[in-house]
Amino acid sequence: MAQLGHNDALAAAPPWFIPIYTQLKIDIAILQNQYRLEGGIAGLPLVEVLFPNGQRPTQPPHNLPLLESGAVVDALTHAQTNAYFDGYYPGVAPPNPYRVRRKRIKQAIGCPLE
Repeated sequence: MAQLGHNDALAAAPPWFIPIYTQLKIDIAILQNQYRLEGGIAGLPLVEVLFPNGQRPTQPPHNLPLLESGAVVDALTHAQTNAYFDGYYPGVAPPNPYRVRRKRIKQAIGCPLE
């Protein structure tokens, strides 16, 4: 019997399962980042946290920089900050100033706030 690949198995999943699977991947990435930042695995870069729609921020159509640390979030351009905020908080009016948006982005990826 042939084994299904990861994408084949996901394609065969019922429609109700996809949002649950996506949220699970997001939650696991956030937990990994929190563990890394709290000294569990010091020095390793943060892992990518998917947008709620399941898209990867670093892949097309977004092509945003990987948020490897809180310092990378702080160094985002205004356009990148807006794109990340819109991706993690779709339909939410962006707060002002930009430092508040960056704080919310850090929350979305499991980065502790200063």
